[in-house]
Amino acid sequence: MMRKLLLFVLLAVAACWAAEPYEWQALSIMAVFVAFIVLVILYMLTYLANSPEMRTMVSSEMYQVIFTLFIIAIFIGVEAFSAEVIGPAFGLDFGAAEGQNQIDYALEVTGGPDASDGLIAYQWGEMLSFANNVVSPLGTLSALSARCSFLGFSFGFAGCAGLAVPFASASLAMRVLSTSLLMLNSQYFLLKLAQGFFFPVLLPVGLFLRSFHVTRGAGALLIAIAAAFYFMYPVGVLVTKGMADMVDYPDPDIPHFEAPDPTEAGEILGVDLPPDVDCNPFDNDYKYTKSAMNKLLDDDFLQPMLFHFMIAGLLNTALSLMIALSVVGGLARLFGAEVDVSALARMI
Repeated sequence: MMRKLLLFVLLAVAACWAAEPYEWQALSIMAVFVAFIVLVILYMLTYLANSPEMRTMVSSEMYQVIFTLFIIAIFIGVEAFSAEVIGPAFGLDFGAAEGQNQIDYALEVTGGPDASDGLIAYQWGEMLSFANNVVSPLGTLSALSARCSFLGFSFGFAGCAGLAVPFASASLAMRVLSTSLLMLNSQYFLLKLAQGFFFPVLLPVGLFLRSFHVTRGAGALLIAIAAAFYFMYPVGVLVTKGMADMVDYPDPDIPHFEAPDPTEAGEILGVDLPPDVDCNPFDNDYKYTKSAMNKLLDDDFLQPMLFHFMIAGLLNTALSLMIALSVVGGLARLFGAEVDVSALARMI
């Protein structure tokens, strides 16, 4: 009887390889069958070792394998219900095309390094415009100086040195914008991991580890991470996007600063300056610094930039991660592990 059971298990495992690669259902069932094989081998070894206590323990672990199969069935039902009912109804409210599930639309919303639309492409375009029209010209103007020579005497004029103050602020703002763009790229790749690694790989590994008493906590944690980032994390991305879309902020009106070409050699004379340049080094008037600060603090520029980068970028990305991490703790307890994710939440 034991030989027939072992042969059936081996044939079932071999049949799993006939499925398409990276299908999480087949890989999960295969992982459970492998765990079952290990338990069967351990059960046979208990007769060799003549250990009734170990035999009882292995027999009790068989119930965990059956429960793991129920977990797989639940996930199959949840994914089907999400794809056919919740996903279309939820996604259509946020602008998803018909047939897209939550993770596909979250990827489309976020965009990607090579996408022509999405949040990443939008922030990249605004950041480049800010760098070309504000940061780079202000850097050139703040370093602009002039020299006048007369009868062996030279006089230096640094009338644009005051622009170093708005230039430093613009440089700091540029680093903040880069951080927001980096967060969105991290969100995109985390969604790709959730789609192509967490469920096809991490979930079967977690199901296998959960079948044994000594690794049950680690397996439950891996199952919780896979489920939270496959189902709840893209939902969090869509919810935060919907919240941002409710506030109809226009595109930022990025100011433009005119500066001489820094690659031109030779001293700059007053007659060589373009007529519309934003600073004259021969003029020590404070008006140039004041004008630059007024442009950077203009409401049509500052408030939309803060919204599109700090709210729609940094805050929403962190909020989506917190939603996923909060679900990880609850799911881990459901599957048999006590996990404290508060430390990870504090890192965000």
